[in-house]
Amino acid sequence: CRDLMHFSIIFNIVFLAFIQLFYLVYAGSLTSFKTFITACESGLVMMMGKFEIYDMKMVEPVMTQIFIFAYVVTITFIVVNMLLSILNETFGAVRSDIAKQNNEYEIVDFMMNRFKLWTGLGTPDRGVLSPEDLRGYNTIEGKIDLFPDRIDQLLSSLSHIYSKEERLDALFEMNAAKRQGLKSSFGKVPPPKSQRYQNMLPAVHTNY
Repeated sequence: CRDLMHFSIIFNIVFLAFIQLFYLVYAGSLTSFKTFITACESGLVMMMGKFEIYDMKMVEPVMTQIFIFAYVVTITFIVVNMLLSILNETFGAVRSDIAKQNNEYEIVDFMMNRFKLWTGLGTPDRGVLSPEDLRGYNTIEGKIDLFPDRIDQLLSSLSHIYSKEERLDALFEMNAAKRQGLKSSFGKVPPPKSQRYQNMLPAVHTNY
């Protein structure tokens, strides 16, 4: 807002200086610059690229080209580009500020709730803050009133995290019990082949 105010001051000074110049030079010959108001209107039209250059050259053949060149370069290329840069910077600051805000609700749920409110099928959620409520929360008393809600949100988030960890621990214990049951069902590991052959030799000798 402060940048736009400074820009408006600079623009008015530069624009009115050119309008005063055109009024002093062409007021006695051209109806479009007859009064100061019509000169301002002609200056705004000239900003959009519409010039009465032939009529102006009939009054001042040489100085008209210099005046128009200086006006186009100063107003169109410098001042207007300055305005665009200020607006671009402001939009970037607004986007970064919005990105820092917490998104409490998903966009689909928000659209569905708004559609229900619009059709009269739903009731407004008391947990959603309206712009009037947010104006009250910008004060110190409003921030103090909002502090318990923030604490409740923090505790609910922590409990949600701990519940996830407990579910993971239970899953790990279940998998460990399944692995232990598989090992017990298979029993002992069979002996190597050499030991089995040695156990078979006495039995063969006794048969002879």
